[in-house]
Amino acid sequence: MSRTHYISGRNLHLAILAPSFCSRFGNHMSVVIATALLSPAFFSCQKEASPQGTEPTPVQIYILRAKKTTLQGLDLFFFHDDALALLDSYQHIDAPAQERVQGIAGSGAHHLVAFSNVPATRFLWSDIRSVPALSSVSFSLEDDSPAAPFLFGQCPLEEGRSRRCTLRLTPALCKIELCSLSCDFRGKAYEGLPFHLERIFLTYANETFQPLSPGTAMSYRNPGYLAEASLFQHPEMLLRPIGQDITATRSELEESLYCYPNPATGAEMGRMPTHLVLEGSLDGQHCYYPIPLPALEANTHYSVQLTLTRLGSTDPDIPVESGTLILESETQPWNQAENRTISF
Repeated sequence: MSRTHYISGRNLHLAILAPSFCSRFGNHMSVVIATALLSPAFFSCQKEASPQGTEPTPVQIYILRAKKTTLQGLDLFFFHDDALALLDSYQHIDAPAQERVQGIAGSGAHHLVAFSNVPATRFLWSDIRSVPALSSVSFSLEDDSPAAPFLFGQCPLEEGRSRRCTLRLTPALCKIELCSLSCDFRGKAYEGLPFHLERIFLTYANETFQPLSPGTAMSYRNPGYLAEASLFQHPEMLLRPIGQDITATRSELEESLYCYPNPATGAEMGRMPTHLVLEGSLDGQHCYYPIPLPALEANTHYSVQLTLTRLGSTDPDIPVESGTLILESETQPWNQAENRTISF
């Protein structure tokens, strides 16, 4: 049986939801509704500013999720839509429906923030009491996965007793795809020789992301070199072995790597842009082609087509000479939310 915990500033009421209401949530959900009143001064302020909107009421949530993603868990935070932005209610649904769920919040105006596919052991959600507290929460690339990426989204809720909203959930990840590769070594001593592409990897890959405060907290995985000992449970996100000879005939590779957003476009204020690095050998010489990427945003697909025109550098952190490669690129949303008609 589902239980709703409603916490006010002066007492605690434990209410049992009606069976008809429980059935809509399913059998695996916990709900906590909290109005955190921190001092006597705040008691009086809350009483004057918001005398209504404390009675729990159902909220129908229609979900627009990114293509090829599923919801393996859903965390819902309803915050009061005022200057303090305190938590009104928090709910976790273990096995949510993929297109519509039902939440519960007070009848006043709220701001809904949601996360999906975040491991239950990753955060202590019970410590969250306000939007500023939630803004400090950071995702870790080590815990994420392209197969079931962390999703986040938010939407406003007007006051009322019977409400509906549309929640768009998008991945925090950025996808970098090497679509195709060819060589054009005309006029060089190694003209006609293949470039053996051993592997591709990312350097200066951001591994920390704060969904509500993007760009404020960053840390780099592979800072200028491939630290193989630091690779984690999904090494394919940062490193792809290839083992293929590349010639003048274009090779369709379609190999993808993943990281978190990185707003840097140059070495400004101690920040470096994420680099896509090609490692291999040409004419018996080991070499690298580090390619700085543009500013990366969450839910971005950055696709690259490359033509190599000369020998690369001797180190993955040393830029190649001008004219060493020809790059064609495109940036677009990685996983657009599925388009469908929603009727209220």
